[in-house]
Amino acid sequence: MRGVVREVDVFARVAPAQKYEIVRAFQARGDVVAMTGDGVNDGPALKAADIGVAMGERGTEMARDLADVIVMDDDFASIVAAVEQGRALRANLQKALRFLLATNLAEVLVTVSATVVGGAQPLSALHLLWINLVSDVVPALALGMEPAEPGVMRRPPPAPGASLLSRSALATTAVDAAIMAAATLGAFGLTRARSGDGLRASTVAFTTLSAGQLLYALACRSEDRPGVQGLGDNRALVAGVGGMLLLQAATVLVPPLRAVLGTTSLGLSDLAVVGAGAAAPLLVREALKTMRPRPADGGRAG
Repeated sequence: MRGVVREVDVFARVAPAQKYEIVRAFQARGDVVAMTGDGVNDGPALKAADIGVAMGERGTEMARDLADVIVMDDDFASIVAAVEQGRALRANLQKALRFLLATNLAEVLVTVSATVVGGAQPLSALHLLWINLVSDVVPALALGMEPAEPGVMRRPPPAPGASLLSRSALATTAVDAAIMAAATLGAFGLTRARSGDGLRASTVAFTTLSAGQLLYALACRSEDRPGVQGLGDNRALVAGVGGMLLLQAATVLVPPLRAVLGTTSLGLSDLAVVGAGAAAPLLVREALKTMRPRPADGGRAG
């Protein structure tokens, strides 16, 4: 049977035992098998399949009891929609996780690098707390609300047991974190060398890292498409990033907030440094996307 399933696309008029054998033959090839059924004779195959799918309206009680999923409207289009939603949810979880790993690693790199060279710390404990509460949480939640990307159902499914983030994804995340950290440290060092004011340099570093993380969230929307493409489809991300940028601006504009966070007002030259440093992680990631081969959309839909 294992050799037959490689060559045959459609089986008709099969007995219950043959349905079971077909499921086992596909599993022996390493495939993940979903079996749909509605009758008692589908029971063995439903139980053997990785995902048993029973019909909710015309399915027998036995079929519903053995199944992992019950399609309440008996519409096969509902199965396709559920698979698409599942793939979108998995992709969004990957996006949010990569964003959080990159931003938190950047904070670690900034702190550790300053400690290793024996220089002043660019960020205070309050700065780090603010960044984790403002720059990290809201964009990560908004990334989880991304609509499914075009072609998601034409891409090959992930292998069974595959980790949520591949080695290449982790390497890309580390590169992005290093760029964010380098931009922050560069902004800090440049401002301190230019003005000799430690408080001003710390404020520039704090604003650069926080704003840079917020803009970086746009790059995390897709691994191959531009971050601004279809941005209006995720209004939560637009509102979240925009609102948090305004809140970050308040840390250098509102005197009571400046007093709490230990920041100072910034001049035009300082803002130019912040803008360049904050945009760097997004621009570099977008440039690297153009160098990657685009995924083939004609893969097995599985």
